[in-house]
Amino acid sequence: MATPKLKEALKAKKEWSDLYSVLGWSYYYYGLYKQSVEEFENAAKGSGEDASILRGLGYSYYKLGDYNKA
Repeated sequence: MATPKLKEALKAKKEWSDLYSVLGWSYYYYGLYKQSVEEFENAAKGSGEDASILRGLGYSYYKLGDYNKA
């Protein structure tokens, strides 16, 4: 799992919203949907309306059964 390296990179450069997105997708593909929501929300704060981030956030909420937010 690449997440430890991504977390380490984020400590150095918290403004890199793309890393939050990559981390969100990593958690998503491992079935860790609560963590993926958290990271996609962090990514959205930095890059706004990015389609990939919003898609990941929607998919994650869907997998958690939160259909209103999905």
